[in-house]
Amino acid sequence: MDTLWTVFKAIFFPPRLPAASEPPEGWPPEGSVSFIHSAPMGAPLTGYIKCEFSSNWDENDFRLVEPCLEIMEQLCGTRQVLTKIMSKREYSEKTRQHPAPFTVRYREFLRHTKPTLSTYTKDERTLEILTEGFDQNIFWAENSDAGDYCFFEFYVLPDFPTHVDAQAASESAAAKKCDLKFDLAQYGPCALYVTLNPKTVDVAALQEIVAAVCKKNNILLQNPPQS
Repeated sequence: MDTLWTVFKAIFFPPRLPAASEPPEGWPPEGSVSFIHSAPMGAPLTGYIKCEFSSNWDENDFRLVEPCLEIMEQLCGTRQVLTKIMSKREYSEKTRQHPAPFTVRYREFLRHTKPTLSTYTKDERTLEILTEGFDQNIFWAENSDAGDYCFFEFYVLPDFPTHVDAQAASESAAAKKCDLKFDLAQYGPCALYVTLNPKTVDVAALQEIVAAVCKKNNILLQNPPQS
């Protein structure tokens, strides 16, 4: 029983990183977050900038998931968004029967509930969905399926040309033709990675949105001092 309780606590209540008795000078207080961006990247995303929204202390700070979703929702607006879901669940070769991946089951669910929504499946482990604006329901639907492990990528596509279906949008994203890309890390360190084209995305406006979301959620946004 003690072993089961230990495993349960380790999964659902990961320990916080202990506060340092003498944190580095000027380091933001515990519970704060940062939004840091890098210099322009090289190939294959030459000129793009990568930003990271994460905790300054506890890398397993899962309270950031909701603010991350809010940031994405505001940045996407009513633009065309391609959501790419990749199932990573593995089965033993000895397992003769196993359930279909979430990506397959969710595609069938959408086919019956939202038949006009465009989806694209290159294989059974990958599902891509084209929506207008960011749809949180897709993210939370997968999170209700504890039996699968899925990773998400979100692509905000240019206003022109307009993509008629998810396959065309997928090909555009694969060719690096997007204004924004989001990677929401929820397994292990919790963070939102934003890759943007500074020629089409206002970095200052993006930072203002992040600051406004943090203020709304009573989270202190303060970047650590540069080393």
